Amino acid sequence: MRIEPRKIETTAICPKCHSYTAMRLSNDPHYSFQCIVCNKTYNTAEIKETYMGVFEISVPAGDNFYDSHETSLEEIRSKYDCTYMASVERIEKSIKKYRVEYAWKDGFPESRKLQQMYEDLKAIK
Repeated sequence: MRIEPRKIETTAICPKCHSYTAMRLSNDPHYSFQCIVCNKTYNTAEIKETYMGVFEISVPAGDNFYDSHETSLEEIRSKYDCTYMASVERIEKSIKKYRVEYAWKDGFPESRKLQQMYEDLKAIK
């Protein structure tokens, strides 16, 4: 699956501009997050707030991706101590979009671990 970090949405709130819909995983391996509004990068320790009170990432996926790769996705959930994983279908601009969501109860993993999770997700074929 071709996943770009900037397409992985998060529930993190930007510490600088306070945008709550613009934080994505960073392309920079030294940082976990990048705000697409103010373009600032952050490591996990700098993220103090989330919307909905959940620490979550949302990964774009095809319509049957979850069903086809459920075992691999579950292994990633377990490896990175996620509280939950779910397949979500959304309607955006009259188009169905599918996503796989991972969440943590007490905070996002540290930057290096979150970047490794991204690499593991990219490796799923």
